[in-house]
Amino acid sequence: MNKYTLAFNDAQIEKKYQRQLIKVRRWATFCFVTLGLILIFVIKCVQAGVEGNIYQLLSSAVLLSYFIIQLIFIKFYPQYMRLALVLINHIMNIYLFAQETKKDPQMAMLQGINQMGATYLLVLIGEYIDGMITLVNLSVFRIGWAIAYSSQIQMSAIVSSILLIFYINYFNYQFHKGIRSQYLLGFVDSNFEELLKKLSFEFPYMIIQFQEENLSCQISSTNKCETLFQNSQKSQDFMNNSYVENIPFKTYLFQIVGNYNQDHSANCNNQFVLKYQKKSFLINSTVFQTNSLKILLTFKEFNKVNILSKNQIYSRNLQLMKLIFKLLQRLKQYSNQNYKYLIIQRKALILILNENINLYDNYKDIQVLSFIQKLLNYCGNLNIKLLTNLRGDQQIATHPKLFALIFWIIVDNIKSNRLILSCYQTNDLVYQIKFTSQFDSDKIERLIFPNIWKYQVLFLDIILSKTEVILVHTYELDVPFVL
Repeated sequence: MNKYTLAFNDAQIEKKYQRQLIKVRRWATFCFVTLGLILIFVIKCVQAGVEGNIYQLLSSAVLLSYFIIQLIFIKFYPQYMRLALVLINHIMNIYLFAQETKKDPQMAMLQGINQMGATYLLVLIGEYIDGMITLVNLSVFRIGWAIAYSSQIQMSAIVSSILLIFYINYFNYQFHKGIRSQYLLGFVDSNFEELLKKLSFEFPYMIIQFQEENLSCQISSTNKCETLFQNSQKSQDFMNNSYVENIPFKTYLFQIVGNYNQDHSANCNNQFVLKYQKKSFLINSTVFQTNSLKILLTFKEFNKVNILSKNQIYSRNLQLMKLIFKLLQRLKQYSNQNYKYLIIQRKALILILNENINLYDNYKDIQVLSFIQKLLNYCGNLNIKLLTNLRGDQQIATHPKLFALIFWIIVDNIKSNRLILSCYQTNDLVYQIKFTSQFDSDKIERLIFPNIWKYQVLFLDIILSKTEVILVHTYELDVPFVL
């Protein structure tokens, strides 16, 4: 907001605010005030006609016509309503001083009180800048009128009028600032949820809104939660019958809110496992405050598998033990043939890395040649020639586990027993690692390209053929964002 005029800096938000004011409050009040004035001047016209006061009749008829025309005009052009409110205030105040003050003092006082209330009502439903201009103009007019026509000038009355202008303007400023701030909070609140709906999240999420005064909460919006519930009744069932470590879900949410209220920075984000109808979900929660307190729950892992029974766990562990036993028997056969043992080790490492890589962790600087030599320790079945222009201490920022995985996938699918490995730094500061041999390119492609998005974290390009595989390592890591 502009601190002087209180107008929103964003023209689109200001336009929406004005439209909402007209629709919700300003148009109804404008009609009420204008119709009231039309009724008053109809009465004045009738009274002036009965009394035979032609001047009063003509002035009242002119103002009556003006208010009728203005009401019709604003009906079709509501964007001029602010100007109409300012004009009504000025016209009625000038009319009051020009006409009504010449009559009975008691009736003039009553008319003045009525006019003062009407003036402030129109100031409140208008804008701050309009109200300030109106109040200053009318106050200057009243003071000038009093000085010109009063037989005895009282300086205390003039000073109090000037002070009153400042007091009313200050209150008017705070009032409109509060109204606009409240609107902005609501606008941000609604637009935040609209933004979430427009973003293409692959994981489900829901937003829960809290009413702390009556200790209640409700689901505000959801995304891709159809497998959980399909209607509002089932959503209530989800809220009432979910548990976190045997604690009811709602109770747990209020514990999160309580911790957040104690320390916003330390208790904004939480992670927990939620159980609902024999299903478990890994959930990240983020508490945020807009127009109200809310929690964003993101189901990063949407696990549909039933929780395993003890018998199922025992059966799976037994199968794993049998597999380990068979593997040990095979390793015993190859104990005198070390290169076959290394091949099995390499395959086991590929399986482990493929299942356990965390793309959001483990980034570090490594010495390139030293790291590659460690990887080659598991490639004893090959005759390897290493070519490089790198220094021994030269470093690269990478994800070592991901780098090792793709390195071993390539080496594991070489058809020949010879490999030329070339490691170079190019002129544009990227690293190029070239494998030259005979490759099972179809198998490498099947292993790599379904997960190409994962490898693109490290490699600008992967060039694959039957005789060459080239990895072009990125010069600057793009660490993936996690919500």
